Amino acid sequence: LERYCIATTNKGELTGLIWSFINGTQRSFYQPGRETADQTLFYSSHKKQHTMKFQVIAILDGLIASISGPWEGRMGDWEM
Repeated sequence: LERYCIATTNKGELTGLIWSFINGTQRSFYQPGRETADQTLFYSSHKKQHTMKFQVIAILDGLIASISGPWEGRMGDWEM
């Protein structure tokens, strides 16, 4: 982690404590069948389609440190 903190400091980050970045992504899919799922859980009014959300923590060399989810598409980013 120290190596990543040094790399962000060299790029202008002032505290020297940042070693990764959090990003959320939404993936759309076809409307689920009525018999398989409650469609309202997955409908994103923002995207106007059915989606699932994922949250990724990526470190500076492009590796993924963590993936969490999926969450329902209607859920806001702060709820993840």
